[in-house]
Amino acid sequence: MNRRHMPRITLALATLILLVWQTAFAEEVLQRESANGSRNLRPFTAKDGWELRWDAKGESFRVSLYAMNGDPVDNLASQHKPGSGSSYYPKAGTYYLSIISGGDWTVTVVQLP
Repeated sequence: MNRRHMPRITLALATLILLVWQTAFAEEVLQRESANGSRNLRPFTAKDGWELRWDAKGESFRVSLYAMNGDPVDNLASQHKPGSGSSYYPKAGTYYLSIISGGDWTVTVVQLP
């Protein structure tokens, strides 16, 4: 092999490795919703190890997690002033979120790598 082609081959290999690594360890957004007020969101299915992230502008904000049969599973967020945060949930399943809010909010459900 010609030595002057080695830097190109090395760069191509490094780029390929980086792309494979990013794909294997990337977070996947399962659901993102922005709204105002209270509502139930569409169901989502997550594998073990996912996270809820939120940004709420109102004075009150609460997120509850429900199983598809309507049984309450957990309270993931509760705050009484504007702000953002996150909550890790370890268990896989198909769930939906119930949002109770007095203002604008954004929630994102992320599958962690």
